[in-house]
Amino acid sequence: MRTGRALFLAAVLAGTAGAAHAQMSAARIAAGFSEGVTNVCMPAVAAPGGIAALPDSIRALVSPAPEDARFLAQSRNPTGPIWNLESAKGGVIVSEPGPGQCEVIAYGPPVAATFRSTAQVLTGAAFVEDVAARRGPPFLRYEFSGTGSEAGVKVVLEGSEPGAPGRMFRFSLLSGYVTFAQSSDQ
Repeated sequence: MRTGRALFLAAVLAGTAGAAHAQMSAARIAAGFSEGVTNVCMPAVAAPGGIAALPDSIRALVSPAPEDARFLAQSRNPTGPIWNLESAKGGVIVSEPGPGQCEVIAYGPPVAATFRSTAQVLTGAAFVEDVAARRGPPFLRYEFSGTGSEAGVKVVLEGSEPGAPGRMFRFSLLSGYVTFAQSSDQ
């Protein structure tokens, strides 16, 4: 199954999305990943109606992604909306598996550095890391919970560098999964 997915990934990236991705710097994709998590998914999970219901200024950050990009989001989102992040089109996909759920998937940037950068933005925006949930190389995982005005929002960052055990990808693969669960006292 992993071999099939890896071959499919190679075929898709050889197409137009792949051409755009190949011309994009890892730094641009990393910045797009952080932007997708913080500027698109965080507001989308708390909004009834998700990304489609957000203000124009936020919706302008994304455009509908082609169906051939769905394989990146397939495990959590076989049929829901998928979006290209405009600032990193072809390198960053935003997926909405269901109400209160949003995932950013990026292909190519260095995982540890991208997660450190995203973590700085999150901790500056009233998020606290659950250090006990942290996992280290080769598969990285970080969890953050919102406080104050961000209460109920949870962000899970997961990814691995190329060559990690069990991974056949030539480039890194990153996921930022954002969820919202309104507490009973809100």
